[in-house]
Amino acid sequence: MKKSYEQFVRIKRWRNRFEDAELEKMVSDDPRYYEDVLLTLFENCWHLKDWLIASDELDKNTVDDFFHNNPYMKLCQSLAIGSKHLEPKDPRVTKIRTFRPTQTNKIDKRSFNVLTENGKVVDAYELAKKCIQECGDFLVRQKVIR
Repeated sequence: MKKSYEQFVRIKRWRNRFEDAELEKMVSDDPRYYEDVLLTLFENCWHLKDWLIASDELDKNTVDDFFHNNPYMKLCQSLAIGSKHLEPKDPRVTKIRTFRPTQTNKIDKRSFNVLTENGKVVDAYELAKKCIQECGDFLVRQKVIR
């Protein structure tokens, strides 16, 4: 099994945790748990880049091109780096996006939005699903997975 596939499967496990109905029951009163799991999902998704480069499974330029030019992965990068570092040092990382709970009484996986630097609001759950899909499609195109 290729090393990067291990990381991709880890990303999918974090998605499963986020979608788990039991989590919803446990944290219905505290949205920070959802936010923590969601941020961890974005961090693991972004760090697939490092796994691909470190494993020498793909050319660094090919990996960088996908991760730095795909619009979903650019948002993923900002969320991952923003949640890990106070101030990103890499000039390619745009302003840190923030999660903003929607105005509902019930907190669940659909309660979070991402506010982009240009003021666009993106559903965080849909963004996470799209990032995972984009990574999977990239790995298939590059023949890392089938």
